[in-house]
Amino acid sequence: MKKSFSKLFKNSNATRYVVIALISSMFFYSCSSDDDGAIMDSDPIDPTIEARVLPCDYFKDENRTLVHTPGAEIDYIIECVMLVDKNVTVEPGVRIAFGLDAGLHIRENGNFTAVGTAERPILLTGLEKTRGFWKGVAFKSPGVANKLDHVTIEYGGGEAIHSNVQASNITVSYDTRIAIDNSTFKNSANYGMYVYSNTREISVQNSTFTGNKVPLYSYSRVHLMDHMNMTNNYSGNDKDVIELSGGGGSNGFISSVTWRKTNVPYHLFGEITVGESGTVLNVEPGVHVLMGHGTQIRPQDASKILFLGTADDPIIFEGADPTPGSWEGFYIKNIVNSEMSHMVIKHAGGTGNEAAIVKRYGGSIIFSDIHFEDIYGCAIKDVGNGNVINTSNITTHNTNTGNVDTTLCIF
Repeated sequence: MKKSFSKLFKNSNATRYVVIALISSMFFYSCSSDDDGAIMDSDPIDPTIEARVLPCDYFKDENRTLVHTPGAEIDYIIECVMLVDKNVTVEPGVRIAFGLDAGLHIRENGNFTAVGTAERPILLTGLEKTRGFWKGVAFKSPGVANKLDHVTIEYGGGEAIHSNVQASNITVSYDTRIAIDNSTFKNSANYGMYVYSNTREISVQNSTFTGNKVPLYSYSRVHLMDHMNMTNNYSGNDKDVIELSGGGGSNGFISSVTWRKTNVPYHLFGEITVGESGTVLNVEPGVHVLMGHGTQIRPQDASKILFLGTADDPIIFEGADPTPGSWEGFYIKNIVNSEMSHMVIKHAGGTGNEAAIVKRYGGSIIFSDIHFEDIYGCAIKDVGNGNVINTSNITTHNTNTGNVDTTLCIF
């Protein structure tokens, strides 16, 4: 059933119909579910209609448009990693099945526009409904026409299509611009989506990530936070977290942005900086972050932070390892007119900071309605150098478990 498809399609018409019937049987039981790219009742399956096997250079030298054939269970089959160097348009209702280790690679000169509708979604799937059966779709294109709307990509993530990224149903990297709406990424052997550090623009709205090993990973591109938000559903995976690689310098927050609430926690790996004068990091109420071992948040250089939770929906930062000092905490220096309120901070104050929050090198900040728990050092440390710190309603439980020097601690 795997790489034998190309040989079977070279045989007689009778054999070809048998193969199509086999393909139809693989998809039959999914045809009642809209999120599987279901065929509408008005488009009954005709098992005699053959899927077209596309040659591996089909998207390389000419612009192409893929259309749905009424009655076809599968319109096209791709059995290789198809390079896209021209403009490809996929019309509503099209269903593409990929062979073992096949995929789509939209490169620098290519554009891929797949716009379906609620009634006629577009489906990209494996010839076998097995996690990781095919590689998935990789975008390395700055083209403004890259768009997915009412598209399902499933059963990919077998291997990475190119270097520097991880296996995923969809990979976005290398100066790519893309808009994604009303789409589903599911049943990947690895990530539902992988966003690499040099992605230029990405918008993901009203989309679902489910049945994957991990729904989404964003590598050192934390300032593209708008593709993680409450319009999307990230639940129902093996591990229901958004994995987020931190970064300093140009990979930190270098422009003003809002860190969005999602319906699963973030898991942060690596330090995050908030740098450059005038940069504002807003954190929405309800943001929940699991901090990896030794990580910290470093607002600095005349930036501004507004971590503004609410009494009913606090912002939570806690260790992925629920041990006091498993992560460093917040190291805040030279920021302006900032505020952290209605927060829960746990397991911070590792041996680098020896406090959940360290404030130094001037600037002003308000700490209010913050609860600190299971902290290795103190809750808040004032290192001086012209700091202006206002506090109210600070509560603590099980702080200074490491018995550190508390001379500079204000809580």
